[in-house]
Amino acid sequence: VPFESEFGLGARANAGITGSEATGMGGAGAFLRFHSFPNMAFELGADYYIGEGYAGAMREEVPVEFSVLWFFGRHDSAFRLFLSAGVGAAWARVGEGERVDEPWYVGALGGIGLEWRLIPSLALVADLRGFVRQRVNERPSDPEYVTDPMWNDGNCNDSGECTDLQGGGTLNLGAILYF
Repeated sequence: VPFESEFGLGARANAGITGSEATGMGGAGAFLRFHSFPNMAFELGADYYIGEGYAGAMREEVPVEFSVLWFFGRHDSAFRLFLSAGVGAAWARVGEGERVDEPWYVGALGGIGLEWRLIPSLALVADLRGFVRQRVNERPSDPEYVTDPMWNDGNCNDSGECTDLQGGGTLNLGAILYF
């Protein structure tokens, strides 16, 4: 079967992975995928997460990502393994009441996944992505910010030093409709 470029519209459920047993974030998202070559696709996605961040603080987050996906195997195979790499930006809201922080981040991501074509125009997708990102805006100026993990979400240590670098991962399960 000769390859033809295709456009896909997808939806996914997400789980956040932070490495802390006390946390849990989940959400959902949507993405657009353009298969321009037999083994390569471009994806633009936006998601919404809510739950507890690394230190247990209430957190909601909206990441937007652009990725390149490299598929292995023949383009007409029902099961295709892929690797992803990309860049992204995110806004978050951390804390409750008067103690709220709204960090902005930019970063990079990479992952591995599997696409299962049920029929030529419909596929199920599962992937695991890791990310590294840098905070790009200022922290709250209140001195209590650095001592309250429910406000700074564990980004500051006991001596008051804070990091702007973060890492984590996501597990995504979804479906995509190709046109």
